Amino acid sequence: MPPKLPLLRRLRYLLEAAGVHLMYGFFKVLPVDMASNAGGAIMRTIGPRLSATRKARRHLEFAFPGKTAKEYDQIITGMWDNLGRVFAEYPHLDKISDRLEIVGSEIFKHIQKSGRPAIFVGGHFANWEACSLSAGIHGIPLHLVYRKPNNPYVDGLLQRSRYRAMAASNIPKGSVGARAMITVLKNNECLGVLMDQKNNKGVEVPFFGKGAMTATAAMDFSLRFKCPVYPVRIERTHGAHFKITVLPAMKVPEGKPEKDIVYEMLTDLNKLFEHWITERPEQWLWLHRRWPKGEI
Repeated sequence: MPPKLPLLRRLRYLLEAAGVHLMYGFFKVLPVDMASNAGGAIMRTIGPRLSATRKARRHLEFAFPGKTAKEYDQIITGMWDNLGRVFAEYPHLDKISDRLEIVGSEIFKHIQKSGRPAIFVGGHFANWEACSLSAGIHGIPLHLVYRKPNNPYVDGLLQRSRYRAMAASNIPKGSVGARAMITVLKNNECLGVLMDQKNNKGVEVPFFGKGAMTATAAMDFSLRFKCPVYPVRIERTHGAHFKITVLPAMKVPEGKPEKDIVYEMLTDLNKLFEHWITERPEQWLWLHRRWPKGEI
């Protein structure tokens, strides 16, 4: 049940949730391609006019200082298009499994055969919610670690959608979530974690040349349970079609203190994210405040 909220905030959240459920229902009755196209068209029109666009543009100007104003505008429009498609595709996640090109299927087969736990890490690229499908169709349901939305009346809708993407469970970030993650790994099951958001309890790791607070839990648990960490990339190839690439397990430095090992692994992961973002900047979510407030 949602926590007790002040009356005005509860009313605002209820109105927001009503709008979200209404749009969700609208996209649900449409065929998946039509829904994806409609969501993209709506947000291409509305998104660039929203105040959040100013934040996205600041982040872009910092990460890619050499681009022109027209290039920034094109990336931002593409980002809103992608975000609109992501929302419109939520009701259809169960239909996307046959729209995936999967590279690295042998890794899933190896994990299933080993019976050992593993951690998959990715970011908010293309439709990040579809990543769990690639594991699910290989018989490896992922327990997804996620940040609860501020609006508690929307959370249930998102969780039900993730189950359509073959998620084994949804684990909220925080102390309770950390205990659930430990249980998953003790049971030799697999976690899926998005690691491209700011985490003030993490460590400062370079990201596009500036320190960005980065969560350490995935790497900490990897060392604790001696399980591999696999980066997973998702790209939108066209419409509601995707390419998912599962990379080999990240290298674990040897002969160093644990905190140094974690730092090096996080640095390698951020470099990987930088490479993916540089290749397809319009498919990353530039709206997150990834760097310290006031410095970007």
